[in-house]
Formats: sequence, structure tokens, C-alpha cells
Amino acid sequence: MLVLDNYQEAGTGTLLHRIIEKAAEERPERIRLMIISLTEPPPEFVRLVANQKLAVIGWEQLRLSLAETAEIATTRHDVDDESLRLLQRQSDGWVAGLMLMLERSGRASVATEPFAPQATEAVFNYFAGLVFDQAPAPMRNFLMRSAFLPNMTVKTAREMSGRSNAASILDLLYRRHMFVERRSGAELTYQYHALFREFLLYRARQAYRPATCERLAARAGRVLEEQGQIEQAVDLYLLAKDGGALIRLICDHADTLLSQGRHRTLEDWICRTDEDVRKRAPWLSYWLGAARMPFTSDDARAAFKEAFRCFRQEEDVVGCVMCAAAMIETFFLERAEDLHPADEWIDAFENALEKIAHALPPALEARLVPCLQGIIFRRPDHPKLPQWVERAWNLLSTMSGTEQRLRTGAVLLMHLIWQGDFPKAALLLRTVDQSAPEADVAPLPLICWRLQQARYYWSTGSPADALALLDEALAIARESGVHAMDRYIHAQRAYACLAARQFDTADRSLYVMEGLLQTGAGPDTALFNYLKSGRHLLNGDLDAALQYGERGLKAALACGMPVGTALCRNALAQALICTGHCAAAQTHLDEMLTIARGMRSPLFEHAGLLLSAYCRLQADATQSALEPLRRGLNIGCTHQFRFIHPWARPEAMQRLLAFALKNGIECEYVRAIIKGERLLPESPDVDPWPWAIRVNTFGGLAVFVDDEPLRFSGKPQRKPLELLEAIIAHPGRHARKVTLIDQLWPDLDGDAGQNAFELALHRLRKLVGRDDALVMQDGCVTLDPKQFRVDTWNFERLCHQVEQAALLNADAVEWAQLADELLLLYSGHFLHGEETPWAIVARARLQSQFTRTIASVGLELKRLRNWPALTSLARRAVENDPLNEEFHRLLIFSLSEQGRIAEALDAYRHCRQILSVTLGIEPSAPTQGLYQSIRTR
Repeated sequence: MLVLDNYQEAGTGTLLHRIIEKAAEERPERIRLMIISLTEPPPEFVRLVANQKLAVIGWEQLRLSLAETAEIATTRHDVDDESLRLLQRQSDGWVAGLMLMLERSGRASVATEPFAPQATEAVFNYFAGLVFDQAPAPMRNFLMRSAFLPNMTVKTAREMSGRSNAASILDLLYRRHMFVERRSGAELTYQYHALFREFLLYRARQAYRPATCERLAARAGRVLEEQGQIEQAVDLYLLAKDGGALIRLICDHADTLLSQGRHRTLEDWICRTDEDVRKRAPWLSYWLGAARMPFTSDDARAAFKEAFRCFRQEEDVVGCVMCAAAMIETFFLERAEDLHPADEWIDAFENALEKIAHALPPALEARLVPCLQGIIFRRPDHPKLPQWVERAWNLLSTMSGTEQRLRTGAVLLMHLIWQGDFPKAALLLRTVDQSAPEADVAPLPLICWRLQQARYYWSTGSPADALALLDEALAIARESGVHAMDRYIHAQRAYACLAARQFDTADRSLYVMEGLLQTGAGPDTALFNYLKSGRHLLNGDLDAALQYGERGLKAALACGMPVGTALCRNALAQALICTGHCAAAQTHLDEMLTIARGMRSPLFEHAGLLLSAYCRLQADATQSALEPLRRGLNIGCTHQFRFIHPWARPEAMQRLLAFALKNGIECEYVRAIIKGERLLPESPDVDPWPWAIRVNTFGGLAVFVDDEPLRFSGKPQRKPLELLEAIIAHPGRHARKVTLIDQLWPDLDGDAGQNAFELALHRLRKLVGRDDALVMQDGCVTLDPKQFRVDTWNFERLCHQVEQAALLNADAVEWAQLADELLLLYSGHFLHGEETPWAIVARARLQSQFTRTIASVGLELKRLRNWPALTSLARRAVENDPLNEEFHRLLIFSLSEQGRIAEALDAYRHCRQILSVTLGIEPSAPTQGLYQSIRTR
């Protein structure tokens, strides 16, 4: 094995070269040769390289990895992770540089500042001896001037150095491996090793006057700025102390940096400028506030206030309006404990906006939009808010940047949801979702957009989608460190869980939210108590609901948030209604309606009016409930609202909607709500109500699901329908399974009968579309009376009412009404045409009950001498059951009592003919006796 310092020792024509060449061809396994050289292989070695007899180990193979640097460094010093990364970056994997730095560094200096002068001194001496001091003066001048560029092309190197032969110099340096790297691309790019560049800049500061160095740095900054290398240009302008260029550069690129989420970078740039420079440039203070806004609202406000002061002195109305808008936005993002100070800035925003005589650049105008969130929070009744919102809508269509569209979309979506304009909100979602991918968007706009998306989804009945979006928002906050909206995210999680009735999950979100509350004041404190009130209201803990509702209202009033005040009055009113304090509840609802109308919110007004109607119903002020109910449902119908409130108790919805149907108020809309939300009636006796399943058995079986006749995609499934008939025919509401099996599958024994029953029950549930409508418990099948409306049940209820009416001495009008309902309901015999034993028994039972009940009503009408009503009852009863002789006698008697003798005699003859033709019998003795008495009059 031979080790040579360079290729010259094995140069062409030498004996050694010939020996190497021959041995490499004949006995390659016997020779090992290492040549250490800064130059590439000369032409004489090309054949060996081409034949893979000689391998060249380049810089990429020799460069140390971070792990290798760590292994070397930690054997000599205690080095933390940050110092290791600095060592790696500065040495760039150059083992000699690393060793020199470590040898000259003490333990403490490596741990705190790896590149202290004593660490770099040896490296600099190495560069001086090996490269710099041996180079001619023009080359040294080229190296020092070009070193101001962190990377360079031939063109930029020529511009910096003034040397026309910059291309050949760079090529020579690269080929001799003089600490220069070259990268291919559209244009060759060169870059000095980091330590070598530091050395060259050090020598430049020694060789040139400070003014020259600053001029060179400024020139390099301009070169890099033209190439779009902004961060490097900032460093060079700082080095050049070129305040004007630095201010211009930062202000030109601040908005782009913020849209990329690089708030810390922008803050660092601004803070590295001289204080005197910042005082002369209020826009730097503005952008400093914007950079700090997602993290520290107090620091952001301090910067905005300073900028606003300077802008006002300079009479720069554009700057004033930008600062005022930013200040308003901080109140929203911080969820400030006191929103009253925002009034000053809202007024300043309005005044400055009126003084702007020309259109703002789109990028600046887009930055105004987020302040509308703060205005909605504090002044939702501001007369110009609709105008500003409309302007934001118009701006959205012109925005191309994803970040701007998300910021604007979040504001508009929040406003639309609070207004209850869900169709337009859906359009907005589709519009904004057509934006470019969100990968490079700043965290805060993305978090705000996810929040408002979630509010839309739980508000429109998709809480699962809302929770997924909120989980994404939390993940973004964790990854980015932007936690300004964490409390609001958990609040929205609680909202979504309460809307889905997931109480345990809601409790967990509220627990986290409570831990994030710093004090007992502010919008989020009001929101927390409001949500807790709703949680306990739904859970039936009314005392706790009252307690939290009062706390929430107190916090909302104290911080000055009208929207929060309206919400808390809503929650408190619901708790008060449920505890019987309807007068107090009405006071809160009146206040809520005042706020709702001031903020022009149909959604809030709709909720307030319907709860007001419910409050009056609960207080037995039925007539006074009609007007707010009519107005509230009219608003709801116009805007197609599907709920009163995210957690209105079910009984409120049930009673209100049933009352609306009974009084003919927006019936189609009310039925649509009931069907869409699958609401159940307050009790089985509620009428009218769009029942989920209606079953008519009188005159034959007819089944309706959601008011549509039951349809079959194939052959009608007779056995499931027979099961339904048998359940209804069973006396009482509970049918024993064993009885049903015996009735429907008498020929099947044991498991076969059981299996047939289970299959029929499964198919019946699928036919009606609701598994929970047929309940199997304790060996009995029951039809849920809140989902099934069965005519036999209504009939039995009416028969019971007849019994009650007799006890209560009802008047003639009431008896006539009962008679009409009975005859309308009993339109034919039970399951007409069905001849199974169980159907015949049930038919006879119901027919007998019908006869007895009609007779009871007839006797009462006879007692009251209401002959027209009795005649009508008897005639319709005969039509329903023409073979019932008792009905014929009622008709004959009522006609005769009115002096309508001819009609009475005709009624007798009709009775006799039907009995003779159908049954082959004569009328009974009582009927004939009645006939004879009429004839002799």
C-alpha cells in the first residue's frame, strides 16, 4: 500500500506511474494506493478511472454527518444538542475544521458559544497559511469581496469583485477544492465553506475601511434581494447599517412572511434594527405588532399603539386605519376580559376609514377584514357593520392568496352563522374551499377557519364533522405554538358535543377550557358558564343550570359583549321556565330580543320569540303565546331554521310544534321540522302530529311511513305485516312473543318458530325504517306509542273520553264533536277481510265497543234532545254498520221525534230489507214496537 501527497508523485513518465498502471491491470488485488490531492485526477489517470481501477472519493463522501460530528465532539467536551448543531453548521462536516475548533475550545466555551475567537483562531490560521497568504493580491481581493455573498453566480461574483475573469477564478477554486462548492441548476452557483467565508469576511474587515465594508455589504444585499434571497439580504443590510433599505425590504415582505406563518422571523428582523431606525419608521412598529399578535396580545397592542401615535402625528390615515383595525382584532384574539376599550378603536377605525380618499392596495385592505370579528363581538349593532361585511364579500372574490381567503372567510362565516344565513354560509364554504392547498398557510388563519367551519357543521346537524375539524385545529395549535384560540376551540367542542348529546365528551372539553381560563371575567368566562348552564339544563339539574346561567350573564355584562349577553339570557330564561319562574324568564327574553333586533340577527330573534311563546304556554297564557309563536315560526320558515336553540329541551320543541299545528301556524314548515329532526310527540295523545308510522286497521290494513304509503321494492312481505296486525289485535299494548308465535306459526315447533318470529320482526323493523319503534322486552313486543299512531288506539282513547264526558256532564256541542270523531275514525270493521281467529276475536271486541260507545253518545244526545245531532250520528252509524239494529232504532226514533214521520217509516223499511236480504230475519220486537208506535201517531 502506498500513500502519496498528490498526483504529481505518481505523474506520467515516472517509473512509479508505470508500475502502478501495470499492477492495476495485471494484479489489481495486490495493490492499494491512496493519493491525497486538492486537484482532480490528471489526464494520465483517466483510463484508470474509466476502467474502475481507480476510485475518487469526493467531498460528499468525506463530509461528516451530524451523528459523526457528535461522536467526535462528545469524546472531548460536554456539548449540548444546540451546540452540536452549530458545530455541524459551521464546520459543514469538515473534519479538519472541526478538530481545530475543538482543540482550541475550552469545555465551557463549547457548551455556550462554539465559535468563540479562540475556537476559530486555529481555523483562520489554517486558511491563511494554506490558501490566502499564498494567493496573489488580485485573488485575495476577489475572495474578500465575493465573500459578502453567501452564494454566488458568475454574474454576481463579477458584480461584487469587479473582475471580468470571475468565471475562471471560481472554476479554478472549485477544481482545486479550495473550500468552494458548486451546484448545478439553471445557472451554476458557488458557495464558500461556512468557516472559510467567516475567515474571508474577517480579513476583509482588516483590509478595508469600515465604510468600504458597509458599502460592499449593501451592494451584496441588493444583489441578493434582486434574486429573492430576502433573509440573506436582511443580514447584509444590517451589516451595512443601511436602515432605509432594511425598512423597505421588511415592509415589502412582511405580509408574505406572516401569510407563511413566519411571525418569529419577521419579529427577529425588526428587533435587530436600531431603535432609532424603528422610531423613524412607524410601519416597522405596525408589522412588529402583527408578528406578535398570535402569541402575546399585550406586546402586540403596545407596538400598534406606538405606530398609531406616529401615524397620527404624520397624518397618515392609512397607517391609522391599519393600526386601529389591528387593535380591534387583538381584543377578539385575546378574548379580552374587558371589551369596552375596543370602543375607542372602533371609532378610530371608522373615522380614519372615512378620511381615506383613495382605494387601499388589496393586500392592506384584506388585513382590515379580521377586525370585523372584534366589532361583531363588541358592537354587533354598529350601523356600518353590514356595509363593511358586504365589502369583505366583494374583496373575497378578488383574493388569490389562500391565507387572505381564510382570514376573510372566517369573519364572514362567523357573521353568517350568527345571522342564521346558512345557505349563504354553505356557499361561502364551497367558495373558500376552492382555494389553493393550505400547507403553507400561517397557523392562526387556518385555526380560525377550522373553528368557524366547525360552528357551521354543528349548527346544521353534523356535530361529528365539527369535532373532526376542531381536533385538527388543536393539532395545528400544538405544532405551531399558536394557542390564542385554544379556549374557544374547547368551547366549540363542548357546543358540538352538547348538540350531539355527548355529555361525557362535553364535560371533558369544559374541564380543559376551565383550566385555560386565567380569571373569572371576559367573554370566555361568560361562554364557559353559558355552556355549563346548557349542560346541566339538558341533564335535568335545573338548580345548577340557573347558577351557571346567572354567572354567565354577569360575566357577559361585565366584559361588554352583547352577543354573549343574548346567549346567556337565553340559557338563563330556559332554566327559569323549567323551574316555573316564567315572569323572570320573560324579562330576560325581552332583553334578548332587543339585542337580537339591534344586531339584525333573524336567528337570535327566532330563538327569542319561540322561547317567549313557550314561556307563555308554560304560564298558561295560551292566547298571548300565539303572536310570538306566529312571528318566530314565520322567521324560521323564511330562513329554514331547523332548531330553536342548540340544546332546547325536547319538551319545549314538542309542545311548541304541537301547539303550532293545532292552531294552523306554518303547518308545512312545522311538519318538515318534525320529520327532519325525527321529533317525537310530547305524549301518545297529541293530535295533530306527523307521526313517523301510522297504521289504519278499520276497513283493512294500511301503513304509512312519514306520511307515505308503505311500498315494497319486490313481492309484498306478508308475514311481517301479519305480525304487525297480530300485535295490534292483542288486547293491551304488550303482545307476548309465545302467543304471537302460536298465532302466526302454529305448525312450527321450538327453534323454528322462534327463528321465524325473529326474522319477521327484523323485516318489520326494516319496513318501517326505525329499529327502536318495535320494542322487545320481557318476552313481549310493544309498539312505541310515540312513533306509532294506530287507529285502534285512538278509538279506545275516544271511547274513554266518552266515558269521561258522561261523568263531566258535557254539553251538546261536545257530544256532537265526540260523535263525529268516533264515526270518522271507525270507517269499517277491524282488519276487514282477515279471517284468522285472532283477527275475528279482536274485530268482535272493537265492534262491540263501538256499538256501546255510539249508544252512550246517542243516549246523551237523546237526553239533551239534540235531535239533529242524534239523526246525523245514527245515519252515519248505520252506514258504518248496516246490520246493527240498534243504530237503525236510533235513526228511526230521532226522525220521529222531529216529526219527520215519513222518513222514520222509510228508515224502518230500509232496516227490514237489509236484515231480510242479508241475514234472512225480521227486525226484533223492540224495533217493530217502535215502528208500530210511529204508525199510530
